[in-house]
Amino acid sequence: MTLTPDEQRAFRGFLTLSMLLDDALDVQLRRDSGLTHSQYMILFRLSEAPEKTIGMRRLVVLAHSEQSRLSHAVTVMEGRGWVRRVKSSDGSDRRAVSVMLTEAGMDLVRAAAPRHSTEAQRLIFDALDADDLAHLNSVIDRVLPHMSALGLDLPSPQEDPTMWDGRVDPRAE
Repeated sequence: MTLTPDEQRAFRGFLTLSMLLDDALDVQLRRDSGLTHSQYMILFRLSEAPEKTIGMRRLVVLAHSEQSRLSHAVTVMEGRGWVRRVKSSDGSDRRAVSVMLTEAGMDLVRAAAPRHSTEAQRLIFDALDADDLAHLNSVIDRVLPHMSALGLDLPSPQEDPTMWDGRVDPRAE
């Protein structure tokens, strides 16, 4: 199946926007906090998790990473004292490992978050009015359940309550 010209335009625009946003946020985080965007995503996800701990397998999904990249990032962050590996509380697999955010890591997230939010505001939301924002949320409201129905693993409402605020998780139906 071939994309229509309008679909092709939207798809390419979305991909370009996504890549530019990721790159710009990476630059901002490196400059202001000494973190990569992927490190920030790991620390951020851990900061919102119960007991500041997530199993490595689940963290792969939540941090939008690959197992080998995540393992390398955790090793680097562990060396800096931001996280530590702990035995998973899930007794079904004795080899399972979780990652726990340390106080130093939590302090880093707290320090980085305001400037990161300001950059997101500058890059995206300064260009949108209230109607645009409502429309963007409407599109996301349709695409997230569709992707979930196709089998993509999304953060649950418990894992990302802010993203799901006002949205219906199709897995609950």
